[in-house]
Order: sequence, then C-alpha cells, then structure tokens
Amino acid sequence: MASQTDCDNLFETLLSKVHDPYEYNQLIARMLCELINQVGSGGVTIIDGVPVFVDAGRGKTLSYTRPCIRSAAYGLTVTDQYLLMDGVPSMSNQGFILPRKATITGLWAKSRSGNWTFEVRKNGVALTVASLSVVGGSASDENVDIDLELGDVLQLYCNGTNVEYPVVVAELAWRFV
Repeated sequence: MASQTDCDNLFETLLSKVHDPYEYNQLIARMLCELINQVGSGGVTIIDGVPVFVDAGRGKTLSYTRPCIRSAAYGLTVTDQYLLMDGVPSMSNQGFILPRKATITGLWAKSRSGNWTFEVRKNGVALTVASLSVVGGSASDENVDIDLELGDVLQLYCNGTNVEYPVVVAELAWRFV
C-alpha cells in the first residue's frame, strides 16, 4: 500500500514535470495513489488491458475509465429531435457504436432555458433506455445503472419544445462479466 509519503513524493514529481495548475496535478496524484492502494489490496484487476473494479453499488465489474458521449444542438433552438454527434444527427443507426459491453453510469444535460427530457435511445429504435428530466435548463444523475451490449448504437435525443442550445452527456463504464 502506498503511504502518505509515497503519495506526497508522487505529487511533487508530477508538479516538477508538468506545467498545469496545482489543483490538476494534485488530483492526478491522488487518483494514482488511490489506484496504487487498490491494486495493492487486490481491489483492481486488469481485464483486456482495462483496469476494472467491482462496483458494489451496481453489483458488476466496471472499468475505471469512464468515456463520456456528448451531443448537442449548438446555437440552435430545437423541438423533439436527435442531437448532433460529430456534426451528424444521431438518428437511425447513426450514433456512438459501443466497442464492448458497457453500463450507463451518469447523465447530464443543460440548455439556456426550459423544461425538457434528455433521452438515450439505441439501435435506431425510438424507445428510451435512459432519461433525465431537465428543469430550468439543467439536470444531472450520477446514479444511473443501464446495461448496454457490444455493438449497440447510442443516440441522444432532446424531447421538448423550443429547447435553446441543448447539450447532453452520457457517461459509460466498460462492463466485464
């Protein structure tokens, strides 16, 4: 297990080699120490090159890596429409293709105004697998637990009228079971 001295030394090394703000380096050092402590205690396993842990709250083995899928209608006011991913509407079978099994672990949404619903849909079907009610222009939920399969195609949808500049994020963790 890494001692506090080990963590402090790691922080000082990062600080001397990286020219980013102090808080950023301290965060990296703390995350690395946490990872070192968990590896030393057997809490972290490597599967297919991905560091994973057992998420007791969700009862599954998930990656530490948490890719975020972002989508938006930048500078636009929209009504009931799929949002853009890389400049293309994420409708039909367009969207983010999952390279492995995953679990949605968080949702965030923001707009300039309004009450609307952020929906995650998959595989070109207009059925919602996860949603977030946006009230007064912003909302978040960090306790989502929706499983997805390898090859699923995610689309992000704005369900609402005259929603100004919606931006949405779905956080994923790779799932190993």
